Amino acid sequence: LDKRVISGAEVIALQAVEQFALYTGVRPDAALVAEAAAFARG
Repeated sequence: LDKRVISGAEVIALQAVEQFALYTGVRPDAALVAEAAAFARG
């Protein structure tokens, strides 16, 4: 099928981007959100 598989952490980061955009009207940089999530996980 040649489909890309993403981790649960990546799904959470993508959801965070969309939720922030819906609440604030500002779309954060997805790469920065993913980096912050990775930092928070340790």
